Amino acid sequence: MKRPIVIAAIGYIIGILEGLYLKISIVPFYILIVAIYLIIKNIPRKKRLLIWDFSRYVRYLKIYINKKSIIIFVIASLISNISILHAEKQYSTMQNQLQEKGKIQIEGMIVSNAKERDYDIEYKLKNSKNYYFYIHTKKSDKLEYGQNVKIVGNFEMPETQRNEGGFNYQEYLKEQKNLGIIKVEKITNINKTPGIIEKIFIEANKISTMLKNKIKETISDENVSSILIALTLGDNDYIPDDILNKFRETNMAHILAVSGMHISYLILASISVSKRIIGIRNSYYITIIVLILYMFLAGFSPSIVRATIMGILSIIANIIYRQDDGLTSMGIAMLIILSNNIYTIFDIGFQLSFSGTLAMQAFKEKAKVKQIVSIFLIQIFVLPISIYHFNIFCPYFILSNLIISFIIGPIMICSFLFVIFISISAKLATTFSILPIIAIKILLLVFEISKFPFSKIYVATPKVWQIVVYFLILIIFYFIYQIYFSKKETLTKKRFYQMSKAYKFYFLYRKGVKPKKILAISSILIIFSTTLIWQFSCDLQIHFVDVGQGDCTFIETPKGKTILIDGGSNSVLPYILDKGYTKIDTVMISHFDSDHVNGILDVMNNLKINKAIIGKQGEISENYHTFLKLAKEKNIAIQVVKKGDKVLLENNLYFDILWPGGEMIGDNILNNNAVVAKLNFKCFSMLFTGDIEGVAEKEIIKENKTSNLCKANILKVRSSWLKNIINTRIY
Repeated sequence: MKRPIVIAAIGYIIGILEGLYLKISIVPFYILIVAIYLIIKNIPRKKRLLIWDFSRYVRYLKIYINKKSIIIFVIASLISNISILHAEKQYSTMQNQLQEKGKIQIEGMIVSNAKERDYDIEYKLKNSKNYYFYIHTKKSDKLEYGQNVKIVGNFEMPETQRNEGGFNYQEYLKEQKNLGIIKVEKITNINKTPGIIEKIFIEANKISTMLKNKIKETISDENVSSILIALTLGDNDYIPDDILNKFRETNMAHILAVSGMHISYLILASISVSKRIIGIRNSYYITIIVLILYMFLAGFSPSIVRATIMGILSIIANIIYRQDDGLTSMGIAMLIILSNNIYTIFDIGFQLSFSGTLAMQAFKEKAKVKQIVSIFLIQIFVLPISIYHFNIFCPYFILSNLIISFIIGPIMICSFLFVIFISISAKLATTFSILPIIAIKILLLVFEISKFPFSKIYVATPKVWQIVVYFLILIIFYFIYQIYFSKKETLTKKRFYQMSKAYKFYFLYRKGVKPKKILAISSILIIFSTTLIWQFSCDLQIHFVDVGQGDCTFIETPKGKTILIDGGSNSVLPYILDKGYTKIDTVMISHFDSDHVNGILDVMNNLKINKAIIGKQGEISENYHTFLKLAKEKNIAIQVVKKGDKVLLENNLYFDILWPGGEMIGDNILNNNAVVAKLNFKCFSMLFTGDIEGVAEKEIIKENKTSNLCKANILKVRSSWLKNIINTRIY
């Protein structure tokens, strides 16, 4: 059996995903599969063409799958499935117990440096059971990494996602084995001698903090120093948000994570230096120690651990005179990381690191692929994960990564040498600093790609099942590629050709069906089924979006159009992308207060909008000027409405405009002259009132006494109870 560790790793991931998304044991699925197999196996064979013979395909599968591999896969998936279901129950139980207690008392060790917040300081606390908490203390309470304390405070449950598909802080904290936040009332120091491992962590943190401070002191340019810290010590916290976004927009964020590239340079440098002194074999042992110490220094992020484990296994293979198997090493690293914390599977660094490494390992032994092809293949593997987390696609990703592939080597060498010099002598580091500064500024020049036309395209968030299907298709194509382009006449290749000839004979000669006809029939069936599903899902969907301080309503019409009414924060754009849309047909802005329009301005700047509906302005604000500028730049049609207008959206769906009237109300002019619109759909109606106050309400009621315009099934007003409403579906 080849690569059992890889099979175990795949089974482990399948067990985790099944437990997390279906919330049930995987055992019933295996029982169902066995039952189906036994039923099909016992069906008598009929005289028919071999392409319909089930046993034929089983024989092909046996080339890659045998009884031992099935047993390993099933055992690994069962272990991970039981582990994730237990972990889910355990987290829920512990958090509920802590929340019920309210005020709690916990002992533990501080395992982070101070993080300044607006009104307090945040530290990370590790308790005796290896679970973590974020503790918020007064600014006067100064704590140090490695300090043992007993704290008394109030536990706060982490927030879950506020909107469908939105960021879930509770799930994010699980990736760090973090239970939640404690607002500290009292801190007491505890005299406790740290263990050996704890001492190593404390010393590594001191060295890392010292190096970061010296880098910032030596290099005054914040952009350069922060990138150098990220490249060498794996800490992205110092990088300004605008620079970090540039890395993401140009598909270059992966170079900021300490990964295989960093480890390979360390291995090369360590062996090259030490073998001259102690010999090649002893240099391997020294290099393993160097890698472990570097992992302590740079932190234990999933990408660092993965790269370090694979690097150590590669060295061990040389020591025992065995050939290094990258896929097996990757499987071992994956099992070690997930065994420590099963929720690490959702870490962005974990996903990007392993998907990129998988691509490199899959095509490493193939016919000398050129560098540009190698970059393309890696990006193809990383693409769905990158889009899922960042919703950005850069068409010039091959260009940016090709440039990086040529300059990253010198940049890494200069950066590591600078860190070594700075730890020896400040003067020596200052003299040498010109080289890393120039190298990183050259790296920053690559950001100019973001100024190219269509360099940043926002993409709707793919569903998890779509990502799974994407990778399954990649795997199928990979195996076909392996078989079809193999130079050896293997049994697998012969069977592959026999099977393709059997299909060709059956459809082309026996049935007389040409390939083009098969493609046409398949396309018609797909279009027909998609249309049928769409017709059955034709309803009006109204979503109340929680944007914190502000207001926002997102509407999906029966014919698939989208309407956005107000949007008061930068969470509006991610929400729309998570819903699967990259275009808005109609935007309605009730008035130009920031808590109603900031999110819409963000959407206008990044997505396609066909039309914007606004009312007559009683006061020209800065937000209004920004809106007009963006509408002109993005070619968005503006419709100014007033009382008595009707805005047709599609058949049986329209807005009746009830306000503003001819004369503007001077009191609180923006709020009281906001657009008031009634959405009508068949027998259903809903009234949107913006932020109008009593004086405007009286005017609207007074002017519509004789009509039914003020009557509606639902009255939409801003109130705290609306935060609990996620989604309303109207049939």
